[in-house]
Amino acid sequence: MGGHETSAGIIKYTLHALSKDQERQDKLRAEMSAAGFGASCGMDGREPTYDELTGPKTLPYLDAVAKETYVTPPFCFGFELVTDGK
Repeated sequence: MGGHETSAGIIKYTLHALSKDQERQDKLRAEMSAAGFGASCGMDGREPTYDELTGPKTLPYLDAVAKETYVTPPFCFGFELVTDGK
């Protein structure tokens, strides 16, 4: 069952990045609601199908967010830039 660490890392990074940006959270929620999907875990509307989630025409902003996470390098903990002072 290879690849689960990579998937989990991407999901973790995406959720962390979204948690820091209220404007993007709101935009994503608005897109989901406009498409008829529940904004809070499917409670307000129906849950999207796999094809709807993966189709760029149904949820273009979600598609863009997902694609951006693949090209944005994840943050690292415990590293800092060290210069020689010159």
